[in-house]
Parts: sequence; structure tokens; C-alpha cells
Amino acid sequence: MKKTKLKNKLAATEILFHSVLIERSKQQVAVAVDTELVNLYWNIGKTIKQNILQNKKGRIWRTSHCKTFKTIDA
Repeated sequence: MKKTKLKNKLAATEILFHSVLIERSKQQVAVAVDTELVNLYWNIGKTIKQNILQNKKGRIWRTSHCKTFKTIDA
């Protein structure tokens, strides 16, 4: 009887340990994804800013998107 209780406790501990590992992994994945999204958005904003400041593609970008927005609003 004592062996059965010990086995049950060990099994419960193992399940808890695996649950903790899974949750930790999920959190690490979420942080990695969030970090990459921030980097992506930062670089998109940086590119748009550079284009606008250089007055090259910025004018084309603004014009094409303004026409799209006007079409949607109309």
C-alpha cells in the first residue's frame, strides 16, 4: 500500500513538473513572438519615415493610400 501511494505521488509530481515546463515554454514563445512583432513594426515605421524624409516613395505611398481611403469612404 505504501508503494502505491509513493508511486501516485511520484506520478503527480511528474505531471506537475511537465505542466510547469509546458507553461514556461509557452511564455517564452509568447515573448519571442512579441519581440519579433515589435521589431517588424519598428522597421516598417523606420522605412516609411526614411521614405517620407527623402521625399521619394513617401509621396507615392501617401497618394496611393489616400485614394484608397477616399474610395472606401465614398
